[in-house]
Amino acid sequence: MGSGTSKAAGGHPAFESLHGFVLTIETQLLPGLEILSEHHHEPVRVLRVPSPWQLVGVGNYAAVLIHPDRPELVVKVYAPGRPGLGDETEVYRRLGVHPAYSECLHTGAGYLVLRRLTGVRCTSA
Repeated sequence: MGSGTSKAAGGHPAFESLHGFVLTIETQLLPGLEILSEHHHEPVRVLRVPSPWQLVGVGNYAAVLIHPDRPELVVKVYAPGRPGLGDETEVYRRLGVHPAYSECLHTGAGYLVLRRLTGVRCTSA
């Protein structure tokens, strides 16, 4: 497994074992994922997502993906050369555990494993 840091998620059974999931991320998702960041003020483009991963969304710095075997988690993968991973990890550390915010369970090289939040999806008309 690559270098990274994980934290226990308060004994929650869904998060007790991240080792296998991190291994899946590092051996299956990351080698097959292609993210392109062409403009700093535009969302990244995802050119390739390995099966069975699914793209949940994109932002200016990263893409968020989900694996069907772990629907309670998402993986936020930063585009190459995009800053902010360390800062975002620190924000999650300071927030701690709160039902209104996601929780960072693992920080790897260029990605975060986050507790997935579900709810109403808002879209513009």
